[in-house]
Parts: sequence; C-alpha cells; structure tokens
Amino acid sequence: MEVERQEETEVKKPEEQEIDVKSMLERLNQLEGSNQRILEESKGWKSKYQGLRTDVEQREAKKLEESENWKELLEIEKNKAHELNGQLSHFKKESLKQKIHFEAARHASDAFDINDVINNMPRDVLAIDEESLTVSGIEEAISLVKEKKPWLFDNKKAHGQTTSRPVGDSGKVTYDELNSKDKDDLFMNALGNF
Repeated sequence: MEVERQEETEVKKPEEQEIDVKSMLERLNQLEGSNQRILEESKGWKSKYQGLRTDVEQREAKKLEESENWKELLEIEKNKAHELNGQLSHFKKESLKQKIHFEAARHASDAFDINDVINNMPRDVLAIDEESLTVSGIEEAISLVKEKKPWLFDNKKAHGQTTSRPVGDSGKVTYDELNSKDKDDLFMNALGNF
C-alpha cells in the first residue's frame, strides 16, 4: 500500500512541475504587461509633473518680477545655472570616460579585461581636454601598461608560441619528402577518387 502511494506521488511530481512552469510563465507574462503599463503611466505622470513644475516656476518668477524682488529672482537664476553647470560637468565626465574606454579598447584589443588596463594606465601620459572633449596619449599609455604588466594581455609570444610559420617554411611538402607509408596512402586515396 505504501509503495503504491510513493509511486503515485513520484508520478505526480513531474506533472506538478509542468503545471508550475506553465503558471509561472503566465504570471511572468502578466508581470511584464503590468511593468510595461506602469512604465508608460509613470512617463505620463513625469511629463505632467515637469509641466506643472515649469508652470509653477514661471508663476513664481512672474510674481517676483511684479513685486520687483530682484534679489530673490537673481538667486533663483543662480541656482538654476549652478544646477545646469553640474549636469554639464557630469555629462562631460561621462563622455570622456566613454571616449577613453573606446580608445583603450581599440588600441588594446588583446587585453583580457579592458577595465584593468584603463585602471593601470599612467594618467600623466594622457592629455585630456574637457572643453573639446578630446583625449590623446592613450596609445602610449597602453604601450607602457603592456611593458609593465604584460599579464593583462593575451600575448602568445610571451608564452613561447608564435602566430605564424617561420619564414623559410612555405608549408608545402613534395612527393619526394614523404615516407613510403604516406606515399602509399596518397596513392590509394588517388585510386579511390577514380
């Protein structure tokens, strides 16, 4: 009796797992739909909030102009300018980081981890212009890293392997250079092709 019950429960387990997978997939689809709907609603509310915020700021500025409270107006504009300068600085830094990362990846294509190479680049070799968002000297910095820390790169020559044949060897073998067994095999393969 007990053996039969155990067999029945063992048989039901795969079916239960299948039902669980199906229900989980359905639940996942429902959650994805809900997530998409919430994102769209949040974008709508965010745009409404931004519109209301600019409207309120404009009304406050208009009231201050009417009341001729220039000091407070000047302070508000200074705060806006400071905030915009902070955002501009942040975007410039991010843009420079991306350019450094791109250029380093271009010049160090054999690196195991490009972030390790970037972290080990000597900063005094790099010339960074934050106004024009240009970076130079990355190639020199990478060559210095290759000299000081070659283990960061996949350099097969360091392991004693070469990537090409020696200059004197064309890779071709003549019939006279083959041993008798290879000659026989070649002859039999040639006969098989007829």
